[in-house]
Amino acid sequence: MSGGFVGDFKNFSEFGRKQVARQIIMDPEPGTTIQATITQLTELHQPDETLFAIEKPTPAESRISR
Repeated sequence: MSGGFVGDFKNFSEFGRKQVARQIIMDPEPGTTIQATITQLTELHQPDETLFAIEKPTPAESRISR
């Protein structure tokens, strides 16, 4: 992971020819735990670029920083 945060990657499953963690857990600060669980992982053959557009960026003062 980037940004100086450490995460635990768990519950690996095959995706194509790679092993991908289906659960990621991190503690960015004392008392805060973030857990992400991937429930569906499918290949996008011709993705619509608007799927990855950021409509409303988080203001700089509201972002997690080191």
